[in-house]
Amino acid sequence: MDHLYTTALLAGIAISNLAYGQKAAPTHAGLERAHVQRSVERTGERPTWIDAAARGGLANDDCAGAITITPATTCTPTSGSFDGATESQPASDCSGFTATTASDVWFTFVATSENTTIEVTGGPDIDPIVELFEGTCADLASLGCVDETLVAGTEALSYATSIGQTYYYRTYFWPYSTPPTDFSFTTCVYDTPPPPANDECTAANVQTLAIGGSVSATGTSIGALDTEGLGALTVWEAFTISECADVTIAYCGSTAGENPAANGVFSDCPPTVFVGDNGGDVTSCADGQFTGCFRNLPAGTYYVPVIGGVTSYTVSIAASACSTVQAPNDDCAAATALTIYDFCNPMLSSSEGATESIPALECNGFTGTADDDVWFSFVASVADMTVAVTGSDQFDAVVEVLSGACGSGTSIGCADATLEGDDEVVELTGLTVGETYYARVYHYYTGPACSNDFWICVSEGVGINIGMEENAAAAWTIFPNPSNGDLVITNGGAAGLTDLSVFDVNGRMVHTERVNIAQGGQHYLSLSGELAAGSYSLRIANANGTQVQRLMVR
Repeated sequence: MDHLYTTALLAGIAISNLAYGQKAAPTHAGLERAHVQRSVERTGERPTWIDAAARGGLANDDCAGAITITPATTCTPTSGSFDGATESQPASDCSGFTATTASDVWFTFVATSENTTIEVTGGPDIDPIVELFEGTCADLASLGCVDETLVAGTEALSYATSIGQTYYYRTYFWPYSTPPTDFSFTTCVYDTPPPPANDECTAANVQTLAIGGSVSATGTSIGALDTEGLGALTVWEAFTISECADVTIAYCGSTAGENPAANGVFSDCPPTVFVGDNGGDVTSCADGQFTGCFRNLPAGTYYVPVIGGVTSYTVSIAASACSTVQAPNDDCAAATALTIYDFCNPMLSSSEGATESIPALECNGFTGTADDDVWFSFVASVADMTVAVTGSDQFDAVVEVLSGACGSGTSIGCADATLEGDDEVVELTGLTVGETYYARVYHYYTGPACSNDFWICVSEGVGINIGMEENAAAAWTIFPNPSNGDLVITNGGAAGLTDLSVFDVNGRMVHTERVNIAQGGQHYLSLSGELAAGSYSLRIANANGTQVQRLMVR
């Protein structure tokens, strides 16, 4: 996954769109569709290794023995340990996560400021959790808790405190199945400045966003509170659109090393209805900050949470008109006919403007959303054939192949083994030569992708090279790619006469030449000005075999 977002924003709220990155390939063992990164680490197993009694008790094992911390103006760490801690009360739901046990220790402080921050930093084996209370030890009321980091991370909880009032907080750790050997942590309490003016969504600066226009906002979330209970320190920006729009939200220029981006927006305030983005990247911003895209947002006001204690953030929001394109192959009856080769000659296609024709199927243990499926057909030329699809960087392809007539077809194969930008391959055996088969392709997630482009091919045989990734590792390499049409081809295999053939997306040969390239030698292929911008296939064939590589000409 390219980018990690706080999954706390998904807790206890209505979700109208799955968040970017929440589907995991089966090769990513242990991943679940929500709480993506955390699920890798947190198995949910109840450990059997905790034996606090055997290690002896701690003075602050219960609220009554809470250690007093005097608030300072900056974080002044106090060392602590969980060695010997026992559970005084069950674990709470913190940032959307609930530990199976809570071997907690306690601290107390008297507020000296109207805003106070508590920090707990775990030792090398500790994934800390912190919860704040008011009241007395006999009658405690939880004011909030936080669990946003992993092992050795720092949890920070800020709260609007009353000067002179006594507060209690407990800290415990996430009980992984492997026990810690180092139970150490540090904690501090310090006064924080008043929260920013836009600490609550009701105080967000709502800007009017016109189609074709953009708005921006800058600020800081230092001193922000988790007023809305999202499990993250949050300030708010907002925008209003008067008609359907495709919206991008970029955080270019925000403080390096800090991540202010959430993976969605809210369509109401107070925030209850979460609208996840349709994808995003960390390449559009030169500084590596996140850019998210939202397709087909209905008219309305949207609230943008800026999360974490960010020193300085910049949010740039742009809108374009919703697409009115209708996919020509939206239904099986209008399927696009694929040309068959003895190699994979990918054709560029798109699901832009497509709608669901039949529900998504369960494939490889996953069931996506087929609300943008498009159709292709081919007539079997041999009994064994391969259908392959490679999605664009934002397109997580699912492929299904069916036999029979449109409307009553029988699924005979599917592929959903990878994520965005990877290859999906369906190998088919025992086909009836001369019979027509259908393939449909859709993006796994709800709604259209940020980019709906993908490449598809059908070829004779199985077990063939089909993808750019596979071919890149083969004997022949090309550079640069993408290019203006001028390429350097390097032979990493045996020397010999070699045929170089370039095909366009319709399968037409647009260039061919025969060359003799020594092992390790290079050949300059000059096609600048001869090829229009687009996708092509370069077929390299000699006595040692045939390889196909995808070319992009700009």
